[in-house]
Amino acid sequence: MDRLPCTYLLIFYCLTFVCIYGRGQDSFPSCEVQVMVQRGMIKKAAPQQRLTVRCPVKHCGESLNVTWCKLLETNTCEQINQTEDVEITQDDKHAADRLVSSLTFKRISLHDDGLYRCDLGDTQIGHFINVSVSDGELDLSWLPYFYICISAVLLVATFSVFTLLRFYGWRHSSPSCDVGVMVRRGTTKKAAAQQCLTVECPVKHCGELVNVTWCKLLETNQWEQINQTEDVEITQGDKSVDRLTSFLTFKRISIHDDGLYRCNLFTGDIQTGYVSHIINITVSAEVPGDAGKGDVSWLSYFSISISVLFLVITVSVLTALSFYGWKLRPSQPSPEDQQETVTVDEVSDHAGCGGVTEQNRVCRPVEACQNIFTLYRDDDDDGAGKQFCRSSFSFRSHLKDYSAEEGRRRWKSAL
Repeated sequence: MDRLPCTYLLIFYCLTFVCIYGRGQDSFPSCEVQVMVQRGMIKKAAPQQRLTVRCPVKHCGESLNVTWCKLLETNTCEQINQTEDVEITQDDKHAADRLVSSLTFKRISLHDDGLYRCDLGDTQIGHFINVSVSDGELDLSWLPYFYICISAVLLVATFSVFTLLRFYGWRHSSPSCDVGVMVRRGTTKKAAAQQCLTVECPVKHCGELVNVTWCKLLETNQWEQINQTEDVEITQGDKSVDRLTSFLTFKRISIHDDGLYRCNLFTGDIQTGYVSHIINITVSAEVPGDAGKGDVSWLSYFSISISVLFLVITVSVLTALSFYGWKLRPSQPSPEDQQETVTVDEVSDHAGCGGVTEQNRVCRPVEACQNIFTLYRDDDDDGAGKQFCRSSFSFRSHLKDYSAEEGRRRWKSAL
């Protein structure tokens, strides 16, 4: 009876161990050895280039031997061995359960062109790798990307050009061209008899075939067409693509040519015509010698300009004289200077008033002699009242007294 519970307990432990061990094995997926070369792989190169073909392999920790072979025309795969130009290497540093076998052509040739594959014995065979060797043929795999970039650039450039035309180009688009005569209203031409006079008639034809004629208004209020003669010449010249000018030239104009003129423009259908404004030609009966005087309408503007210039110069000169010229003008003595009282004590070398040398004698000026000499009177105690002239220029430096007669004589000689 005691062995039965022990037996049941042992069976329970065994079943538990089997369940746990089985679940543990199922929790880790199984590792399968295989060759992981992608289907349809292509390698391109030119002769004498270096080319490397790689074969990734999943070894799952097993020791494997990777071989390379080339498919022959007999549909058999010939094994490739390492030579001077062909090198076979393996590298297992990328992952723990993987390695990469490399087939390197050091200087590939046209004979190396063909299908290659890597094998793991007879158990695992990889997909074929197409090695294409072309003589001078370039790899054009980048061409689609180039087309995409060029298309994007063209799209951006086209959009930019249309944007610029929208904001700038269309604003400056030329307006519609209108045919017409461009003679200014009120045009007047003046000339003297026997002179040469040319009248212009600018015309806008806009590329159409036009005919320009000239005519003169008669006293009967009718327009008479002018034809070319010995004294009258009609010519025309093109100024631009859509414009021309017709010239009516009087070689020797006369009094009879005085009057009103106009030019007429007719297009190709003749029925459409354009008439200019009237041109007034005035011919004066001056002799040829006086004809050279010409038009003096500019004389009024010239006179105004000269007057303004003269006024500016006058104001400038007066201003300069007020600041510089008048400062140099000698000043007139004031009445106080003429009434100045000078004592004998103020002058060191004064010989006295009229020869008197006593102190505190006063010499009073009587009259001024043109700012050169001053007439003084010596009021002595005896009242003699002698008069003398003193030099004003030597008043503070060297004073010298003269009698009235001597002072006047010296003053007149100084003049």
